[in-house]
Amino acid sequence: MRTPRLLVLACDAADPHLILAHRRRLPTLDRLCREGSYGIIDSLTRSGDVWTTYYTGLPPEVHGIQAVRLSKSKEPADLTKVKTDLFLWDWLNRWGLSVGFVESLYTFPAPQVNGFFVSGVPRPPHSQTDRSVHPPELRALIDREYVAGIPKPPKLRDLGITKPFAELSDQELRETLARGYWTNMPELLRPHLERYADLVFRLYERRPVDVLWVYFLEADYAGHFLMHEQPPRTMVRAYAELDRIFGRLIARLRPETVLFISDHGMLPIGHLLTREPPNPVMAEMVWEYRQTRYRLLSPDLAVLEGQNGGIYSGTHNYQGFYALRGPGVYRGQRSDIHFHDGFRLIVRAAGLPVPAGRAGRTPPVFNEFSQRRAAEYDQQQWASNPDYLSAFLAFADLRPEHHVLEAGVGTGQVAAAGAPRVARYVGLDNSEEMLVQARRKVPGLPLVHADLRAVPLPDRSFDRVLARSVLHHVTQGLDQVMRELYRVLRPGGRLVIGEGIPPSPESVAHFTEVFSLKEERLVLLPEHLVQLLERAGFVDIRFRRYVMPQVSVRGWLERSDLSDALKARLLEMHRTTPPAVQRAYRTTITEDDVLVDFTFALVSGSRPHW
Repeated sequence: MRTPRLLVLACDAADPHLILAHRRRLPTLDRLCREGSYGIIDSLTRSGDVWTTYYTGLPPEVHGIQAVRLSKSKEPADLTKVKTDLFLWDWLNRWGLSVGFVESLYTFPAPQVNGFFVSGVPRPPHSQTDRSVHPPELRALIDREYVAGIPKPPKLRDLGITKPFAELSDQELRETLARGYWTNMPELLRPHLERYADLVFRLYERRPVDVLWVYFLEADYAGHFLMHEQPPRTMVRAYAELDRIFGRLIARLRPETVLFISDHGMLPIGHLLTREPPNPVMAEMVWEYRQTRYRLLSPDLAVLEGQNGGIYSGTHNYQGFYALRGPGVYRGQRSDIHFHDGFRLIVRAAGLPVPAGRAGRTPPVFNEFSQRRAAEYDQQQWASNPDYLSAFLAFADLRPEHHVLEAGVGTGQVAAAGAPRVARYVGLDNSEEMLVQARRKVPGLPLVHADLRAVPLPDRSFDRVLARSVLHHVTQGLDQVMRELYRVLRPGGRLVIGEGIPPSPESVAHFTEVFSLKEERLVLLPEHLVQLLERAGFVDIRFRRYVMPQVSVRGWLERSDLSDALKARLLEMHRTTPPAVQRAYRTTITEDDVLVDFTFALVSGSRPHW
């Protein structure tokens, strides 16, 4: 069976604190955390707002704050009223990736995608509409309503209680909860989740797709009705059932990349009402709950009557959770993010560039030089060009007595040529895959696996710091990197930078567009590099331009770890550039390739003696 490029496990209300505290009980999520990156999402408490931001890359105030609008209008969801120029599925389809969405919240009517789409609530039952499933013939595979099949908590009358909720004393409510209210939820979940997984498999087998998104609402039910139990033993068992089904989906589908993501978490209503709210989002929640007929049974336990007649004890918290595992993702790294970053996280997990005009930042969990790219990096024409390497080292003016740090040593191309010339040479990189290649190329070279924003080396310890084609990868905190490189230089020492640049002012827009599609990076013009050096305190700034003639664009793209669709688009962009840009690049178009001149800026600055 064909395997998806990306599997998204979209789990409503999955609480980060419960997951992190009980990872041993959740082996699938624990493995995603150990083998990938994970973190807490600073989010909101309204599911519709957050999921719609994940679908659009726009903040709620731009896309229309869907949950608030729906609650006021009492209408079903309507994607046509969301204010966006494109949705996540549009962008994935545009790049040639087929998609499958199963029960995604607030996605009615089902959009007509390349793949399949099953709308989630709020919507009419499938039996009452022909707009909830695309293509319509897949509706025959759906044998039951997903949300209706989720186990529901017992009503008071199911427990033999004849009094209305409002007439029960606090003691009677405490005794009802103490007898084990809904402690059999995990056992009820198992057959329901098995049936749901079977539906996902039926849909996928009928319509295999590149990106499969499966939505889960069960953690939300558990959080609303099981928070009276502290510690939350039954909730942990419910999460374990979800974790088991996640594992089943992954084992059967064998996706290249897996993303688990939630919109928000849960907390006891008692905690909400008796503790200081941490932010305005939760302060608004406190105000809303104080308008209800809640019952405070103890300092940490408050309840109210749920919509289905059950006993509510939990509510939404503002923090969600994600865990991402796949090629090019850092392993075992925690990186907390904002919910505005969710769209970017999903798009990058699918291996695509982020469209313009999207909110947030790309989370720093992607190792842009994945293991596959590291293994082929030296085959890049520009990376291994001996003339460019000689020009860079000549510009660095290395001397036998120098102590040198290479920031972003990569596979060791510069180090192999530079280390024999100096007294001491240290390489630093944040990519373990790159360092593996460097160890093979330069045995015995001291190598440090670290982030350039926090260099674990002493002050004033190097005469030269080299940074060839590395600074453009630092999309966040570049000024901090410059301060760190300044710190480790001795007075009079020089920072030597090499960066690819557009060959002319007319080509800046083309250069920027090409690289925005290829990878998440900065475009650093010579004036930007000079400004970076000056802000960090460097003096005696020097500049030289180096041109590498007639580089194969096809060869450059083939070794860039990009999708075939993206490679084809980038090659065509080079074929169809305006005449002024082609002249600047000295473009040569052949039957199956495009040759262009690559231009580099060599810039250096000295740490002053004072």
